[in-house]
Amino acid sequence: MGATEREGPDAKAARAPFPWVSATLIATAVLVFALQTYVERRWPPKTRADELALTLKFGALFGPSVRDGEWWRMLSFAFAHGSTLHLAFNMMATSALGVPLERRIGSLRFLQLSFVVCLGSAALVLLAPRAVPAPTVGASGIIFGWAGALLFLLGRAQVRELLQMLILNAAISLLPGISWQGHLGGFLFGLPCGLVLRRDPQAFSARAPIFAAAAGALAIYATYR
Repeated sequence: MGATEREGPDAKAARAPFPWVSATLIATAVLVFALQTYVERRWPPKTRADELALTLKFGALFGPSVRDGEWWRMLSFAFAHGSTLHLAFNMMATSALGVPLERRIGSLRFLQLSFVVCLGSAALVLLAPRAVPAPTVGASGIIFGWAGALLFLLGRAQVRELLQMLILNAAISLLPGISWQGHLGGFLFGLPCGLVLRRDPQAFSARAPIFAAAAGALAIYATYR
């Protein structure tokens, strides 16, 4: 009777901190998509200009709009999605990658990491635009950023599984209509974040503004070059 029973996975999960950043991202993305779907059905766009205006109204990243001073689009685009399938895939990935990563490094560091890779994703979209300007939406850049950071935080077996997933998604990124720029930008900025988190997690909060400033500087250069 004096021995303590081992805790099962359910007990450990109950003690894990609530992933409020991941939960907020998911809730906001679902709400934005629901509002956009309602507006689209209530007032169906009749022309391509109408479709673009609707997409921009809900936060899409669009180079000409950023050039006009709408810098907030470098963050808001991550909460907008183009279809139910797009939203579902990204929210499942948020649950699979974002939630455990947030619980591992803490919500504050996770929020800083997400901010950096979101800016990095947007910066590369602006730096390497498509031949014809098109709006970019989705949390995929942030998800690729989390994956880049996780490469430095997981064990070898888990890293191999993650690399297999990244190779598959890299191939998907080359399909028409998908922003490989956003995926690559998030991933590249996730790598140094993961390196710092592995070597000295306590120092990450001080380094994160530097990474964010680098992404911002790259975005400014890309916008006004």
